[in-house]
Amino acid sequence: MKFTPAGGSVELVVRKKNSFGGRTTMEFIITDTGVGISKEFLPHLFDAFAQEDSSSTGKYSSTGLGMAITKNIVEMMNGNIAVESEKNKGTKFTVTVTLQDSERSLSKIAPEEIDVKELSVLIVDDDPLACENAEIVLRKAGISAEIAASGEDAVERVELRHARMEPYDLILIDWKMPEWTASRQREEYGRSPEASLRS
Repeated sequence: MKFTPAGGSVELVVRKKNSFGGRTTMEFIITDTGVGISKEFLPHLFDAFAQEDSSSTGKYSSTGLGMAITKNIVEMMNGNIAVESEKNKGTKFTVTVTLQDSERSLSKIAPEEIDVKELSVLIVDDDPLACENAEIVLRKAGISAEIAASGEDAVERVELRHARMEPYDLILIDWKMPEWTASRQREEYGRSPEASLRS
């Protein structure tokens, strides 16, 4: 989203490829009309800390770790990720994974079992654009969303909701928040950030 300027588009397509022995191969295709990637840099896209243009780091708040982490997660699931791109024209990512079939089916789920309008989500990220994008997507689905721009704010919100007996159903949190470390969390709250958010 953040590498696609205003007026552009980002599309996600999910396809079921084949099923066998209780497992199904799924294909996730993400296409954007963003800044694109040069042919010279494409082979290094999944390298840790690799950035095509270091001058864009401040503009996009990028560390060069996102794609390396994504590739690692996909491969841990025995999947594959491929990329096609052209500079200033856009990028296409294709993720293929084989997943175990669920024993549940849509026909067996009662309509009242899941009501998204009753869900409450907390978005924790210091990137305003990422927060805005996540909030827009959730609200379009009818899901109530709140934003916390720091780890400290997030913990305070979680503890307040917990005290009111109205906990969040889901917390979407950036993996690395500035000025918020595990040691500082333990000093102030006597526990890890993960434990605070789980409570």
